This record gives sequence, structure tokens and C-alpha cells, in this order.
Amino acid sequence: YLDLSGDKVVLPKEKTADGSLDAYVGKPVKAGVRPEDIKDDAEFVEKYADCKLTTTVEVSELMGSEIYLYLEYKGNKMTARVAPTSKAKNGSQVIMAFDPHKVHLFDPETNTLRSPTWYATMCDAAGTLLEQCNIVRALHRLPLWAELPEK
Repeated sequence: YLDLSGDKVVLPKEKTADGSLDAYVGKPVKAGVRPEDIKDDAEFVEKYADCKLTTTVEVSELMGSEIYLYLEYKGNKMTARVAPTSKAKNGSQVIMAFDPHKVHLFDPETNTLRSPTWYATMCDAAGTLLEQCNIVRALHRLPLWAELPEK
């Protein structure tokens, strides 16, 4: 399993079958999940009930056909790309879920990928919220913000 600040997530067998994670048992790893693989709709949260996290929305950005949620979870920053029908608002607590097959694991010292597939958007807790949001915006080729939007 993967311990996410006290919340345990069982990894699918295909993530652990090749033995590449054996050296990390009991040691810290960085976990990344792409923003489009983190959702708040009731059906998805019910389907992945073993992978739900209670988060706080720091910034909600309506992008037309989707909403970017910049989230805080136990001191960690996350970004989710959710449906425009999401009820998540700035400052609110929202239950998010993710598909454990979509988790990407990295060695915390080398940032080397430790799972079979590549590509994750991650942000550690370094920097201001504006800097963290702009990292994600740059990765997705969106214009950078000069300041955070009003709540």
C-alpha cells in the first residue's frame, strides 16, 4: 500500500509486480497523479472509495469546459481538472478521488520514476501558492498569472 499522510491506498498489482518498488517498502516516495485523473463527482468518488482524500480548495479556476482546482491536502499541493458542473468553491472542503492505476511514484532524492508509466504533474510544498499554480499552468501551456484570482 501507499501511505498518503496517514491515508492508505492499496496499489494495483501491476504497479508492484515487477519488484521495482520493493526497495521502497517502509521508505518515503513522491506520488503524482495527473490533474485529469483526480475528480470530485459522486459517481467517480463512489467507484474509487478506497482512494478518496478530503482536500481544501485554495483556488477554483473556470476554464470554460472544465475547472482547475488548486487543492491542499495535509500540507501537500494538488491540482485537479474537474467538470464545469463541480460545486467546489474557494475555501471549501471537497472530497476528491483518484484511480490508483493512475498513480506515478518517484524516488524523493533523485525524482526518478518508480512506476511503469511516465507523466505526472506534481507540485511540492515549496514556493508560494501563486508560484505553484503557475508551475501547473506552464506545464499545460496556459498563460501565467501575475496574481491569484479573487476568491
